Amino acid sequence: LTIKAYPNPISGMETVYVDADVEEELLLNATIEVYSTSGTKVKEVKVTGRLTPITLESSSGTYIFRFRGDQGFTKELKVIKK
Repeated sequence: LTIKAYPNPISGMETVYVDADVEEELLLNATIEVYSTSGTKVKEVKVTGRLTPITLESSSGTYIFRFRGDQGFTKELKVIKK
C-alpha cells in the first residue's frame, strides 16, 4: 500500500498528483483532504482513481494531504509549496 504525491515541492499553480497504489476497494468513496499546518482545511477532493490531480491556489507553505479510503484507511503526506 503506497501513496505518494509528486512533484514535491511545487511552485505557483502547479498541480500535485496523488498516486494511490492501493487495492481498488480502498479507492471507493475515498477523498483527499488538504490542510494547512495551522489545521485549517483548504480543500477536499474526491479520489478519481489511482492518480488524482490537486491544484493548490493557496499561498506558500507546508500542507498535509490526508487520504481517507474506504474501511477507515488513512494516510498523511506533506507537500511543500514554494
